[in-house]
Amino acid sequence: MIKPQGLLTQFGLSPQEAEMYLVALAAGPTPVSIIAKKSSKTRTAAYFHITNLLEKGILKESRVKGKRLIIALPPQEFADKFDRLTTDLKSIVPQLEALNRAESETPIIHITESTKGFYEIYDVISSLPVGSQFRIFEGSVAMKGEFDLGNDEQWHTLFSRLVERKIATKALFTAEAMAIPARKLSPENMALFQKRIWDRRFISETVVPFKDMFLIYGNTIAFVFPQLKLVMTIQHESITQALTAIFDGLFSFASKTNV
Repeated sequence: MIKPQGLLTQFGLSPQEAEMYLVALAAGPTPVSIIAKKSSKTRTAAYFHITNLLEKGILKESRVKGKRLIIALPPQEFADKFDRLTTDLKSIVPQLEALNRAESETPIIHITESTKGFYEIYDVISSLPVGSQFRIFEGSVAMKGEFDLGNDEQWHTLFSRLVERKIATKALFTAEAMAIPARKLSPENMALFQKRIWDRRFISETVVPFKDMFLIYGNTIAFVFPQLKLVMTIQHESITQALTAIFDGLFSFASKTNV
C-alpha cells in the first residue's frame, strides 16, 4: 500500500513538510501550536515548515476572532494543482526539445501492445501548447475500436482538455467513419466532440482503402490499431515532415464537410 507521506515527497515536499500537511489535514483549521504538538516538533520548527507550505500554496491561513488558523489544501485541490503543473510542463516539451538542435539520425521507434500506449498518445496531444494543431487520418475500423478503448469519463476529460486549450484537429476521415462518433459517444461527449476546433474532410474507403489510423503531432507519428490494441510511434523530424506532406496533399483533394 502506498504511504501518503512518502508519495507527497515525490511532489516537491520535504518529509517534514509532507508530515505537516498530513497533520494539518487531519486536524482541520487549527493553530500552529497544535500542529507542532501533534507532529512532535518545536514551535519554531513547525513555523518554518508551515511558512514554506504557505508559500507553495499547500497550506492556507485564516483568522477567526483574531486567532490565526492553518488550513490544509483539500486533497482534490492538491491533486488538481499538480495536474495543472504537469499539463503546463508537457506543453513546453516542444520548446525544450528545440533547445537540442542536433537531431538524431536514428528514428526513435516505440511499440506498445496495450491500451496504455493509446492513452499516452492522447495525453500528450491534449497537453500540447495552447492553440496547437495535430493531424489525424482515420478509417472506419479504427474509429469503431477507438471509442471502445476509453470510458465516458476518459473521453470527457480528453475532449474537455482539447477544447479548453484550443487545440485544433486537422482530420481526414473516411466517409464510412463519419457517422460512428454519434453512435459511440454519449450525448454530452458528442457535444464536446463537436465543440472542438476542427478542419475536417472526408474521402471514401473505395478510393483510399485505409481503415486504420495515424496521428501526427510535433515531430512524432503514431500508428494506432485499436482492434489489436497496438500502437507504434516514430519520432523523427524528417520522417514526420514527409508524412505531413503526404497527408496535406491527400487532404487538399478530399471533400469538405460541416458535420
